[in-house]
Amino acid sequence: MIKFRLGCSAGHQFEAWFSSGEAYEAQSRRHLVICPECGSQQVDKVPMAPALIRGRKSATRRPQTIEAISTPTAHPMIELMREFKQKLLADSENVGPRFADEARKIYFGESEQRTIHGEISLDDARRLTDEGIQFGVLPRLPEDQN
Repeated sequence: MIKFRLGCSAGHQFEAWFSSGEAYEAQSRRHLVICPECGSQQVDKVPMAPALIRGRKSATRRPQTIEAISTPTAHPMIELMREFKQKLLADSENVGPRFADEARKIYFGESEQRTIHGEISLDDARRLTDEGIQFGVLPRLPEDQN
């Protein structure tokens, strides 16, 4: 995991975790990195101070987890994401692992227009994107990690 300090075109700054630098770059190119304050998709890395390890005690310390660096200002955002996710799930049909097939059927008019959610592999997600079929990824919340 890697943490980047990011900023949007409106001047808001925030931190975000990614599985790797390449993951950030891929999401950024697809405009999937969004400012949590204003929703801007014009987000770039901003300079941040590197974390320095001093002495042996610090060097052997276990890395911090996302929960360990949580701040009070993050909680309202997490609650908003939780409400957003619950609303999307309540207003859509769960098609489970058939998501890619159902999305194609809807896109090509073989099935009724409706909002769906489900599971998709990374390969299937890439294929849908290559075919021009738009979809979104639901935010991952702390309780989803357990």
